[in-house]
Amino acid sequence: MVVGAYGDLAAEFSRYWKTQNPDEKEKLKETIINETIPFYMSKFETILKNNGGYLANGKLSWAELYFVGHSSSIRGAIGLDLNEKYPFWKELTEKVHSLPGIKEWLKK
Repeated sequence: MVVGAYGDLAAEFSRYWKTQNPDEKEKLKETIINETIPFYMSKFETILKNNGGYLANGKLSWAELYFVGHSSSIRGAIGLDLNEKYPFWKELTEKVHSLPGIKEWLKK
């Protein structure tokens, strides 16, 4: 369910990336920043809070790796760092980035 919801968020970014018209692109960016991200991230923050800092079952799953990996493209696409506004998301990102294999990969 959580990954499906994130897929819905990612679909909005896909529309943004594919849009060629600069005016339409700017409108989409504003909507994503002011409406779409707050809507989804408030739900993800609640889930993280209620599951011990994880998205499901109180432990690491592929969903966390997918979410954290994809969130860097959000920062690159629209200049918004989710870690600045969403504390549980920041904590999750730090957990994932501290995993030995991922930590090593990030150094490269």
